[in-house]
Amino acid sequence: MNKPADPNQVALARAREVAARILGIKKTKVEDDLLAFLTATNGDALLRARAGSGKTTALTIKAAYLTQELGVDPERIMMLTFNNAAARSLESRIAAASVPSGIRVRTFHALGQRIVRAHFGGARRAVFDEKSEEGEAIALMMQEAIDEVVNERFYHFCASRMRTRYDKRVEYVESIGREALMSAVGFLRARGYGLQNRLEKAWDTHGPIAGNAMKVILGYEKRLKEARLLDGVSVLQAAAWTLEREIETGQMKPSEAHDVDYIFIDEFQDVSLPYMRLVGAIRDINGMVNIQGVGDDFQSINGFAGADLVYFDKPDTALEEPQLLDLLRNRRSGSKIVEWGNQVMADAGVDGAPAIADPANGSGEVRTGRVSAERDFTFIAGKLAEMADTRYERIALIARKWKVGPHALSRLAKAVDANLKAKGWTGNMTAISAHGSKGLEYDQVLLLDDGSFPMQHPSRPILRDLISDEEYLREEACLKHVAGTRARQSLVVVSM
Repeated sequence: MNKPADPNQVALARAREVAARILGIKKTKVEDDLLAFLTATNGDALLRARAGSGKTTALTIKAAYLTQELGVDPERIMMLTFNNAAARSLESRIAAASVPSGIRVRTFHALGQRIVRAHFGGARRAVFDEKSEEGEAIALMMQEAIDEVVNERFYHFCASRMRTRYDKRVEYVESIGREALMSAVGFLRARGYGLQNRLEKAWDTHGPIAGNAMKVILGYEKRLKEARLLDGVSVLQAAAWTLEREIETGQMKPSEAHDVDYIFIDEFQDVSLPYMRLVGAIRDINGMVNIQGVGDDFQSINGFAGADLVYFDKPDTALEEPQLLDLLRNRRSGSKIVEWGNQVMADAGVDGAPAIADPANGSGEVRTGRVSAERDFTFIAGKLAEMADTRYERIALIARKWKVGPHALSRLAKAVDANLKAKGWTGNMTAISAHGSKGLEYDQVLLLDDGSFPMQHPSRPILRDLISDEEYLREEACLKHVAGTRARQSLVVVSM
């Protein structure tokens, strides 16, 4: 009598076959770590996927495995992203993998908008276009709410933190002070504070910047409510609230929140309370929902906008007994570049499993260069052109911000490109900020560091009570890591 097949081995074999087909590799080459994620189909999970490990591909393969091998109805799978570009990329990958149609790939905000529309029709309007008439009206509401709060006392506080005098630099202090206050407002709202969830004793726990920011938030959100308008944060809050009310009253209304078995969250390191409150409400509406996040805490670069790493560092905060999985092999970069990225995070004191180099990518190279940002523009462009390697088709100049010293990054890239083209190079030159580079890759990266890693913005001393130095410096290290690990074969770190 034949021994019954081990169900776990059967699942692994089926997952391996799907992965090999989509990746175009032999079945023996499929990583065990990837198989562990694919076969984690019952319960919550968090996949830590390092730079270059292929997290979008992992989500694509999982969608194929669930629908093609396990027979899961694609319409009961929801995949959530933070922006339209990520959603479209995921959709195209899923389609290319011949996954049955029907999977709901949505941005969080589009999902929130659909839920609100299902409940309120046109009575509550979500506004995402800042240049539209309603978008401009919302911006005016924010400025009015700020105008009600700021005064000389606030500006004197800002000046003291900036170590300057308000009466000597009125316009400068007011400009930086308002900017800091706007940042604090955005940060606190993204962390879930507002009319529905007030930060108690904000002045005592987080200082004057938080106290003033909460006053602005309350004034702003009251204006939004009166105008029956929703911005990016309030549409998430409204969607979660409507679902919570469904549960309380027992009166269900059809919407995209219903009939869901799986929720996958891309870039899980970027979630915060409003996002997870909505996800939690969808779970409660449906009962047994598998919530699985995919992300990388080494690429956590949106804390300034309110992303809260507590959900990644302590996943049971919002997930139920999650399986903790890793996908560490960098399939993009040479080993020296991978080692450089790991060292950046280690030097910053950030714990966590390091990325693993793929021998198939070779060693690559990491070089250093030097040219002062204060030198003549033409001289700098010439020096950078000398550091570039014309063997590579795609080269990027990446910097912490869009200016390197006094020079515009895009203008520098054009000048370097012209230098290289004069030598017969036919490749593509790109200029991009460290933030904007996430998710991209280039054959060679020239990482221009003019002392902006970490960047010391004038508003930083004002915000220190709200965002600790530890959080701030960790995020700056992540930004440097992200920028450098965009390189596939060559990384040149240029001190400027």
